[in-house]
Amino acid sequence: MTPTVTVHLHLWSSSRARQLTERERVVLGLVACGFDNDEIARMEGVSLSTIRSQLHSVMGKLNCRNRTQLVMVALLAGLIDVDAVVGQWKRHTPEMFEEAAI
Repeated sequence: MTPTVTVHLHLWSSSRARQLTERERVVLGLVACGFDNDEIARMEGVSLSTIRSQLHSVMGKLNCRNRTQLVMVALLAGLIDVDAVVGQWKRHTPEMFEEAAI
């Protein structure tokens, strides 16, 4: 990325990041792990409609139209940390990593 784009994206992400609630950040991280709404609702112990509402709110705040765009914007803007996402994924799907170690 050019320095101009990087600075613009950093300023944009800082202002947008402040708008996200802690719950929205958790949902964003789980979406980045590839979990669907049903899985996220089960993991978080909330209703599917709650997850849909939180995801809709995050997408609106970050001006994204779909999950793919949401994850790309969040990663590029530094709103989610790849290491943290991998940690969440390992915590929620340990069986995938146990098989890979064999």
